[in-house]
Amino acid sequence: MLKNNQAFKAVQFIIFLAHIFLLGWILYTLYEGGRLGMTKVLLNFLGVAVFGALLIRISALVAKKNYQNSLHD
Repeated sequence: MLKNNQAFKAVQFIIFLAHIFLLGWILYTLYEGGRLGMTKVLLNFLGVAVFGALLIRISALVAKKNYQNSLHD
């Protein structure tokens, strides 16, 4: 059980770092939006949207797996 908890905490930390990266990317895009061309801005926002959607999906899958494991313990 302790090993599972440590693994879950490690995954949570990686997800946290991914959220910080996403926030930085959003801030970069907003800050540089006036200097970048329209195509680059749109591609950045598309990348942010896809990365955010994947991050939400992965976070939900990790939480579901942890919940299911806690039911079996």
